[in-house]
Amino acid sequence: MVLAHSCLIYAEAVPDQRVRHWAMAHRRALEHFGGVPERRIIVNLILDWSFDEDRSRIRTGHGPENMTLLCRFAIGLIKGRGLAVVETMRNLARKPRRVIDFLKMTDNVAPRPAPA
Repeated sequence: MVLAHSCLIYAEAVPDQRVRHWAMAHRRALEHFGGVPERRIIVNLILDWSFDEDRSRIRTGHGPENMTLLCRFAIGLIKGRGLAVVETMRNLARKPRRVIDFLKMTDNVAPRPAPA
């Protein structure tokens, strides 16, 4: 594997390609180079779980890369506020007003009063 940020190369034989072995190989690679984060979040799993990326029908041109960047940006915004990604995505799904309020894109982001 090539570590994304440092471009350092690490090679290790594993018994199969299960997620458990993949994650442990990444941990050992980081330990080998002297830096293990306290918490690991596998972004590809979050992308697939939250955005159902594996079933996406966007397959031509720059569409797949653009959608991945947009999804990673959304995850970054959510994690930057210290919120749980899956729960927040579920709360915002198909509710454009909540998304606009979450992003604070308008001056009137206060909750609307309930109708009498």
